[in-house]
Amino acid sequence: MNYNVGVYLYFSTGGFSMNKTRFRTKVLITLLVALMFLGTVSIFALAGDTFANKNLAYGEVVPTDAELRAQKNTYTFYGDKGDMYFMRLSKGIKDAYFSIEIYSDSNYQNQIRNYSKAYDLTPGNKSLKVTWEFKNVNSGTYYGKCYSYRVDSQGNKTIDSSSLKTFKINIDRITKKTVQLTKLTNTANGPQISWSPVATANRYYVYRRAAGESGWKLIHMSGADAISYIDNTAQSGKSYTYTVRCSYNKLVSLYDTKGLSILCLATPKISVNGAGSGGYATVKWNVVPGAKGYYVYRKGGSLSDYTWKRIATVSNGNATTYVDKTATSTDWRYTYTVIAYNGKNISSYNYSGVNFDYITAPTVTRAYSDTNGMRIEWKASNTNITRYYIYRKNGANWKFIGQTTNKFYIDTTAVSGNTYTYTVKALSAANCGGYNAKGITAKFLGTAQINKLTFNTSDRSVVSWKPVTGATGYEIYRKIGNAKNWTLIATLKNPKSCYYYDACKKTSGTSFTYTVRAFDNNKVRGFYDVDGVSAVFLSMPSFNSAQIPTEDGSLCIETKWEAVNGATKYNVYRRAPGGSWILLRRGTTELNYLDTTVECGIKYDYTIRAVNDAGDMSAYIGKSATAITIPALESVVVSEEGVKLNWNAVDNATSYTVYRQAKGSDVWEKLALVETNEYTDLTEEGKTQPYYYTVSATFGDIESATYDGIPNFVEIEINTSFVPATEEKASYIDISFNCENAEKIEVYKSTNGEEPILLENIATGFEDAEIEEGNTYTYTIVASATGKVNGVESSSAKYPHPPLNAAVITNIESDYNDGEPTVTLTWDEVMFADEYVVLRATTDGEWAEIGTVKAETEPDLVNPDEPETVSDETEIKSYSFTDSNAAAEIPYSYKIKAVATTSERDFSESEIAQITVYTPLDSVTGIKILPEKTPEGKITITISWDETKFAEVYTIYCKTPDSEWKEIGNGISGDNGWYYTSEVSINTEYSFKVTATAENRGSVSNEESFCWTETLPPADPEIETYLNFVDDGTFVSGNYIVTDNLNVTDFETIATAKEGYTTEVLKSSEFCGTKSIVKIYKDTELLNTYTLIVKGDVANDDGICDTIDCYVIEKLTKGNSSLEEIYVFAADMDNDGKITIADYNIASSLI
Repeated sequence: MNYNVGVYLYFSTGGFSMNKTRFRTKVLITLLVALMFLGTVSIFALAGDTFANKNLAYGEVVPTDAELRAQKNTYTFYGDKGDMYFMRLSKGIKDAYFSIEIYSDSNYQNQIRNYSKAYDLTPGNKSLKVTWEFKNVNSGTYYGKCYSYRVDSQGNKTIDSSSLKTFKINIDRITKKTVQLTKLTNTANGPQISWSPVATANRYYVYRRAAGESGWKLIHMSGADAISYIDNTAQSGKSYTYTVRCSYNKLVSLYDTKGLSILCLATPKISVNGAGSGGYATVKWNVVPGAKGYYVYRKGGSLSDYTWKRIATVSNGNATTYVDKTATSTDWRYTYTVIAYNGKNISSYNYSGVNFDYITAPTVTRAYSDTNGMRIEWKASNTNITRYYIYRKNGANWKFIGQTTNKFYIDTTAVSGNTYTYTVKALSAANCGGYNAKGITAKFLGTAQINKLTFNTSDRSVVSWKPVTGATGYEIYRKIGNAKNWTLIATLKNPKSCYYYDACKKTSGTSFTYTVRAFDNNKVRGFYDVDGVSAVFLSMPSFNSAQIPTEDGSLCIETKWEAVNGATKYNVYRRAPGGSWILLRRGTTELNYLDTTVECGIKYDYTIRAVNDAGDMSAYIGKSATAITIPALESVVVSEEGVKLNWNAVDNATSYTVYRQAKGSDVWEKLALVETNEYTDLTEEGKTQPYYYTVSATFGDIESATYDGIPNFVEIEINTSFVPATEEKASYIDISFNCENAEKIEVYKSTNGEEPILLENIATGFEDAEIEEGNTYTYTIVASATGKVNGVESSSAKYPHPPLNAAVITNIESDYNDGEPTVTLTWDEVMFADEYVVLRATTDGEWAEIGTVKAETEPDLVNPDEPETVSDETEIKSYSFTDSNAAAEIPYSYKIKAVATTSERDFSESEIAQITVYTPLDSVTGIKILPEKTPEGKITITISWDETKFAEVYTIYCKTPDSEWKEIGNGISGDNGWYYTSEVSINTEYSFKVTATAENRGSVSNEESFCWTETLPPADPEIETYLNFVDDGTFVSGNYIVTDNLNVTDFETIATAKEGYTTEVLKSSEFCGTKSIVKIYKDTELLNTYTLIVKGDVANDDGICDTIDCYVIEKLTKGNSSLEEIYVFAADMDNDGKITIADYNIASSLI
């Protein structure tokens, strides 16, 4: 029986693939997939039985020629595929197979292709045509064999060796092919010839023929991967033709005999500068041999203009320059390149190009004298400038003097008094700009350098400086203390006057700063020392130098002085007659100095200089002092005659002066001038009143110092002090006294100023325990001795009340009402306190009184008719104070000071209580929900809100109508405020809540609702022309076919094509479910494409609504899932545009 059959088989080595067909009960059938033989194998049954069925075990496969007339032992193929023919002779035996195998070696070890198939169960002959596409197969000889075999029920294979046939296959993929030339262009290194690769070729040969030559010349050989070659030996201006052939081992291909031709044009080498007139871009290049002209390209100048654009065609092969006067943007960089051309032949070009910045010449605005030289300033506008070159001339020629990245430069080599001209060039990373040929001219005057700043004895500042060459005068400026601005105090028009006296009023410890500025007659002004020279003015110390007595009688002169404001130490100097000042003491912090190195009778000069830590010193003047021997009183005796004084005689003394000072007085009274070493004070008061006496000696006109006075009375030292009680001892007053040489002592006691009483039998210090709280006691000592006036001394002490107990703060709290912060303190009553003072302080501030609370007093309410009762429990009162002047966000400290105003008790202070009034959080405002649909159909929202002052944490919550609030994230801060991004479902109502929280400030919240609603688009009116729908539950919306048929097996269960139309269904899985594609054709023309939506089929595209689908729909109702738009439409069971619990209930009822 003769017939034709077409079968397409897909091969994998020994493998299988599975195909599924879904019926109502989902039956899974496994199909065996045969091995693929070299891409696509076509099997045709050919008519005619040429071979008789031989006596073979199973059958036979014989390689034949195309006419099926003779067995073929060798096949030869050219190109990329070949057809082989076989005759199959079947004996109709079950489980009998034939196999065709191809090997790359004659030993049949390396198999590269095979094809096996069962023989037909009907005996007879069939022809077989095999088309072999030579993918991944090289040219060469291959070896084939074919045979029959049988497989038993255990899978054992039995080969019929008598059926074995062998054959050869010769493949030539090279010799009859021509290498296809694809492109020939000029490059920077020469012409580049390109070609399409030839399968299996392992070498390429490039040939060239120059214009005028008759034959091809081999110029290059490349390997298997080559697809182009650049001829770097070609000469610009010459024409060349190129062709290519390839080979595989000894097989050589054909070639394009015409080849591709080109005029070789070298790539122009370019440069760009803007140094010419106007600073325009001047593009320059070399002459390219063979070129008839040049194309000039440019890019840049704006953000939208950064692609190459031709701006000029220069129709002259010998031209080398083009000036672009349109590139004048100072904000953008330009890039240029040039292409040479000759007819249709063009050169390559510099792909990167050469950059150019349009740079106008900087405008030099100022040139003036600065601290360290001449300062030049300029303006420049191009944003690409990277540095500047500065030029100077004071003759005919410009001279480069330096460079900078700033818009100023200081010429430190300028010489004072000289006049210079300056100009500036600007440069970018690409090029150099022009310059102003005129420049700017200015004279340089140096900065006056102050030599010294001192203060003289008249409190004047003395300022001196070095002369400035070229100056005709000077201006003197001053700053006092911390003043920021200079004050002009004098102008000197004599260039030789290089000093100035400033007689302004000065306060010791104040700094004075001076600077000097030179000028000339043409109003040119030099710069000045901006810091100036400073010194602190220190007043000359007020001092006195005089001889003082010593215990051993040696000579000593003491210099005393008053402290000077601003001084930290002092230097002491002395000068002998006819000598120089010598430093006696450096940097003393004392206010006196004892000079014990003096000689008797020599007149010395002393002075003091005040010094500060910076080394500033005061002016000074000298004062004189002389030391001579001091007489010492040996006895002072009181008798009825008077007070008799005796002292030691002093050598060379011409006289003695006697002085007297009443006890308690600071004034010494001069009594007498005598020439002997004794004297008697005959006055009545001298015999009865307490006095001190002393004596000085006189040498010519110099009087000596005196020793401390000697009393004519008994001296008494007395001290009294109150000693509080201890556990072992009661309170008492301690009285101690000392009366040297007293012969009799009497002690008197007085209470609160009352009449004193004599205390008996007391001759030394004692303790008086007979005292009462609140009283003041005075003790008086009377001491007497022969030859002395009685001594009398008193001292008092008080038995004080104990201090008040410290208040105890029991509570401190803050409040914030109507924007007014307050702090309230509460404390317990303190016994005996009459008032309470509230004190407040900030962290770095001092304590300040902010209020006073008076203690409450209650009258005694006693009923005379009722007996008096005493309670063991005493109610403790409490007091409070509210600070209404507190400020928010400031840490405060508080304490309570208890004060007794009606009793003599010391105040007390409580421990410190601290608190801060925190501003409560404002509400969360400005909540915005910005949705965005991704290319994948997902909906994301960005929740943003205004920042809440003081908020520390933001928490975002979400809920749907069918769920409770759920935390979904924390807010983060971005460039545009606070935001949070989340993903939501289509057609689901959401409520979002943002809560701001901060420690000590509580939390605040606000809510906003959102729903992304999408409905299906309107139906296509043409749909009824194409399809018949099975029931009303299926309809078309836009490009969707929507059905509520929950048992879709194939598309025909919901719709069929009308006459004249056909449908093609591309299933989304092995089933016809949601997301399957339906194509509608008229004849072979595609009319429209639709996507299938099966209501309830949201999870697995299987065409039904099952438990998994219901689970997903339930999650959608709570906002806990996000699906593509098409599945959201499938989940909307009631077609209301929202996913709610109603959709879930419908879906669950249909499982």
